[in-house]
Amino acid sequence: MSSVRPGYFETLRIPLLKGRDFSDRDTLNGTAAAVVIVNETLAQRLWPGEETAGKRIRVPGADLPSYEVIGVAKDVKYRSLREEPSPFIYVPLVHSDMIYALLRVRGNPRALIRPAETEVHMLDQDMVVKSRTLDQQLQSTLWLPRMSATLLGGFALLGLLLATTGLYGVVSYSVTCRTKELGIRVALGAAKLDVIKLILRQGITLAFVGTALGIVVAAAVVRLLQSLLYGVRPIDVFTYLGASTVMAIAALVASYFPALRATRADPIVALRYE
Repeated sequence: MSSVRPGYFETLRIPLLKGRDFSDRDTLNGTAAAVVIVNETLAQRLWPGEETAGKRIRVPGADLPSYEVIGVAKDVKYRSLREEPSPFIYVPLVHSDMIYALLRVRGNPRALIRPAETEVHMLDQDMVVKSRTLDQQLQSTLWLPRMSATLLGGFALLGLLLATTGLYGVVSYSVTCRTKELGIRVALGAAKLDVIKLILRQGITLAFVGTALGIVVAAAVVRLLQSLLYGVRPIDVFTYLGASTVMAIAALVASYFPALRATRADPIVALRYE
């Protein structure tokens, strides 16, 4: 539950799906009218498919036995980005020891922080004012998830580097072991492009097998990281396709240089070994 003044939903651009916003007549004579605004989750849970305006609802901890619902607001994130939609109630704000004033401005909001604080101090010089932009508030909320995501991203890049290095080593060793074979192929008229395709095919096959196994393991353990995901489902096709594409490119890069070296195999050396 949250206590808000008229204009709160317009300032934060929270759509009102039904009914009306609070008005000054809801807070006359220093008292709040017995009206509330509910979010769509609560409205659908209590009155599915019914007209919500005019319904009566009990508010936990309130003085009156019931309140009239005058509007339905769209669901928003109230505490964190990872929370699921939950029932929520807005009541009119009459007075409070701590006031949160929300200002919507055009241009750079940080440029108006000092003038806004000056206006507040003109009303009460002893009032303590702490100002921050909505972006700063969002950044502080996302600091820990972003730090976790950055660490995981760093480990992912390290894993990609190790995989690329390992693939390069395997393909390079395979080319070394097949020097005689590749030399004979060249001696019998194989084009350099055919040799490159042969080596690249080997690298791509290894990468494909490793990527397939990685996708299976990732799909099995991805739910452990679900709390770090925002706007992405645990099983997201485009994410897996993107990771597979990155691995394919890494495999091509890791296999290209051994393949290029394979085209330089000397047929005479190979035939001499035979």
